[in-house]
Amino acid sequence: PPRSTLFPYTTLFRSAGFTSIAETMDPQALVELLAEYLEEMSAIVHERGGTVDKYIGDAVMAFWNAPAEVADHPAAACRAALAMQEAMERLRAGWTARGLPGFAIRIGLHTAPVLVGNIGAASRLNYTAVGDGVNLASRLEGLCKHYRVGCIASATTYQAVSGEVLARCLDRVAVKGKREPLYIYELLLPRDRAGAADLEFVAAFEQALELYFLRDFAAAGEAFARIQDGRPGDGPCAVFIARCREFAVRGPSPDWDGVYRMEQK
Repeated sequence: PPRSTLFPYTTLFRSAGFTSIAETMDPQALVELLAEYLEEMSAIVHERGGTVDKYIGDAVMAFWNAPAEVADHPAAACRAALAMQEAMERLRAGWTARGLPGFAIRIGLHTAPVLVGNIGAASRLNYTAVGDGVNLASRLEGLCKHYRVGCIASATTYQAVSGEVLARCLDRVAVKGKREPLYIYELLLPRDRAGAADLEFVAAFEQALELYFLRDFAAAGEAFARIQDGRPGDGPCAVFIARCREFAVRGPSPDWDGVYRMEQK
């Protein structure tokens, strides 16, 4: 029978915008581009102690702490996520120089007990991770598209790495299929590389977010707008400015609790 063990970490990340590229590229060139991307991302996972579970089209699923224990595995996964973002910048620059299209990646990170082992039918087994934690990591990856960011970690993961990684609290959400809300965080950069401007940015954003949770939508909208003036194109600011404008006009429902409920994956 399959032998499975509980291990406490899963992470999933997925590229964004690849489908539209696939529709326009020569198949051979597409395969070469995908191989270059997957090779780079997989190497980063392996170098930081992770296990590449599988490729799902242009997506890569990976986990830490199995089959061998990994000390400080949440931090290892977060370091990998930040390295992937930097690697994608280099890859895109190289693709542009070669006249190839580029794309971004979205990363979801979560820490949880999951079942890891040889799972499947008697005729075909696959060493993989399954469980609610895997599903949540996937949902967090999907949230990156909504907030227009590259990497989202659950509060469980961020609490384990807050001394090493600078992040901003993005929101309090209930993902599709879940009733319990959770705080989510955007990983920004290692703390030892963060400057005063980075720390001020995070503090200002989280102060604006607190005004939003307190239902002071006019003040919150103005605060997010000031932040966006200094960081044009910031996705989360744009999301909250739009929400604050909407709530300022029609107001939230009487039972509004500050939780943003996602109806899509």
